[in-house]
Amino acid sequence: FVCIISRADRINIFASISRNPSFLAIMGMIILIQVGLIYFGGEVFRSVPLVVADLFSIIVISSTVMIFDLIRKILMKRAKRAYKGRSSHKV
Repeated sequence: FVCIISRADRINIFASISRNPSFLAIMGMIILIQVGLIYFGGEVFRSVPLVVADLFSIIVISSTVMIFDLIRKILMKRAKRAYKGRSSHKV
C-alpha cells in the first residue's frame, strides 16, 4: 500500500496508474513472491502458512495507511491554500 500511495502526490492515488504497466507488473511480482515466501518459505524463513482470515485481517489493517495518507494529503492541500492566501497580502 505504501508503494501505491507514494507514487502519486494527488488525492486520487490511482491517477494514471494504467500509464505505468511496469509498476503494476513489478508490484504484482512482489506480492506473489511475498505470499509465496509465507506459504512455501517454511524452514528457511521460519514461516507458517496463514489462514485466509489472517491474511484478510493483515490486508485490512495495512490498508489503513492509505486512509491516513489521504487525510494527510487533504490537510496539506488546505494548509498550502491557506499559506498562499496569506502570502499574497503585503505588510
